[in-house]
Amino acid sequence: MKYFLFKEETFGTYLNLYINCTTEELTKSLQRKIGDKNFKLEDDNMSGRTFVLQKDNNYHRIIWICNFDWSVRSQALLVHELVHFTTQVFEDKGLPISRKEDEVMAYYMEFWVKTIFWKLRKLNPVYKKRKNKS
Repeated sequence: MKYFLFKEETFGTYLNLYINCTTEELTKSLQRKIGDKNFKLEDDNMSGRTFVLQKDNNYHRIIWICNFDWSVRSQALLVHELVHFTTQVFEDKGLPISRKEDEVMAYYMEFWVKTIFWKLRKLNPVYKKRKNKS
């Protein structure tokens, strides 16, 4: 299991990204995070999920990708989940989501895609090969 915590300053939003773990591993990690041993995620054979957990006044925004392997499919799945995440953030902040107002959303998505892929690049086998050649 790989876990990353990201923060953006504009809205003060945190994103908890979990990759390469089972639903059971994710459940155990989240039980510790929110302090609730009874918390359980349903194992519905999904390959990714975006959701928000609330404890007290803290929102834990979570993206989970079961098997991130740098394939086009897994990269597209991460972007798919980021769309859900972005929509949740915009709705929670009372920001409009429409074609007329989509430029702000596009920049927000761009920020997250760049930030996450920049962090994940070290896990990419191609990046590791290039780094070892230098």
